[in-house]
Amino acid sequence: MSEPKNRRLLLKLLIAGTLLVACSAIALFCLFIAHQRRFAMGNPVLGNQLVGTWVGKHGVILQLRPDGTARSRSNASDPAITYFEWRAAVKELEVFQGPPQHDLRWTINRVIGKPSSRFEVQEMTPNAFQLLDTQSCKLLQFDKTSDAMLETAP
Repeated sequence: MSEPKNRRLLLKLLIAGTLLVACSAIALFCLFIAHQRRFAMGNPVLGNQLVGTWVGKHGVILQLRPDGTARSRSNASDPAITYFEWRAAVKELEVFQGPPQHDLRWTINRVIGKPSSRFEVQEMTPNAFQLLDTQSCKLLQFDKTSDAMLETAP
């Protein structure tokens, strides 16, 4: 083959390879977005009931958002906000808490659905709920509240 034909063939192969990689990346991104939507509310009925801002018996404030993200503070005077993600399973609240999202181990555990904590929903009313920590077997009570700092947190 002559030199110009080799260059054209190489250019065509390079363009085809680039298009293949781009299409693969777009397909993976679409699958990831679909997984994110499904992940946010594993059990939509329970998930919708849990969405809101809640205060625990010892002052811990949680805000569970409809997109599967959540924020918390250890008490009303603590300015530090902790980020985590959650999912409502059949009768459970699964929490994915850990290092920042850019940590590979945390991301893998989240994608495969391995929660860092799991709580059984014992009782649910519009203004309160009780969780049983499946590791420590402690019963946790949360009541409806509001928290301006958590509601404005990104």
